[in-house]
Amino acid sequence: MNNEKGKERIKIINDLEKNRLLIENKPIVLHCHHYNTFLQRTLEDALGEAMIDIQINAAAEETYELLQSVFSSSAVNGESQTADAIFRYAEELYRKMGLGIIDFSSLTVPINDHSSIKSPVSHYAIAWLEKWGSHEHPVCHFTAGFIKAVIASAHQEPLSEFKVEEVKCIVMKNDVCEFKIVRRK
Repeated sequence: MNNEKGKERIKIINDLEKNRLLIENKPIVLHCHHYNTFLQRTLEDALGEAMIDIQINAAAEETYELLQSVFSSSAVNGESQTADAIFRYAEELYRKMGLGIIDFSSLTVPINDHSSIKSPVSHYAIAWLEKWGSHEHPVCHFTAGFIKAVIASAHQEPLSEFKVEEVKCIVMKNDVCEFKIVRRK
């Protein structure tokens, strides 16, 4: 996705001297589907359902920190920190990190009681299907945390204000992954 001026919005920098990847001077780690699904399966086997909150919260904290860093100057490529700018940036970030496709266009700020986000292509769900076949529970915990961070950033609120739950998953034989967003009262 490009901004209106035709410039690339997100640049992943390969710092060869220090052997690391950076986005906006923040180090990031990108792993292949083999690593991610084996790690997730290991955590699931060891921790059961407790690993869901661990993964969601870890993803939310890291993504939130990155978004705060990117938008802290109140402008990215000439854009102000509006919810729409954050949503567009997050869609591109998700895609460029190889996580799939996610669509925030259905959201408004503030979110309503029936807000949801859909991902028609999910790195975690597709990788799980390739490795182990279908699963009885959703597996896109990283994506749930990513969405939580994006929503909190768009609302300029702390992460604790929102809960994101995957209610449909490709790994459960659904057509898309769908995430329900709830604002805590």
